[in-house]
Amino acid sequence: MGHSYLLTGDRAESLENLALGLAGQVLDAAPQEHPDFHSVRPESKSRHITVEQIRELERELYLRPYSAPLKVAVIFDAERMCLGSASAANAFLKTLEEPPAHTLILLTSGRPAMLLPTIISRCLRLDLGFEDIDAGAAHEPEWIRAWYARQPNPALRAYARAQVLHE
Repeated sequence: MGHSYLLTGDRAESLENLALGLAGQVLDAAPQEHPDFHSVRPESKSRHITVEQIRELERELYLRPYSAPLKVAVIFDAERMCLGSASAANAFLKTLEEPPAHTLILLTSGRPAMLLPTIISRCLRLDLGFEDIDAGAAHEPEWIRAWYARQPNPALRAYARAQVLHE
């Protein structure tokens, strides 16, 4: 797997659910309750992601994982780092260029054109269309079934998931 992925799509809630689902699979637990899961969301009335939030995230990522093989970080609405002077985005570039060992970074964005080109270039971009996925549907799309397919060992699981991401 790559060290950072940019998940883009037209439904913020679906992107969030996908990011949390991926984090849960990597951590093998509910991410919100796991000590190796970290997330950043826009805050304040202006809905910015601040440089202070990014610096705190970076401090956490440079520590060794507590119990999982990887730390997972999710930056929701990542384009919000680029508002104003884009100081949060610029502060985060070093981490994307030279990520800490044992770290997976997921960024979600409904407006990837607002992101700095240097951020986009350092992530594997997955453009996802959710218009054909009904949240209440009884049948999952094939790519979701392939993602969650059981594999006999972690190396085969990683390879299979890389293939799903590639496709």
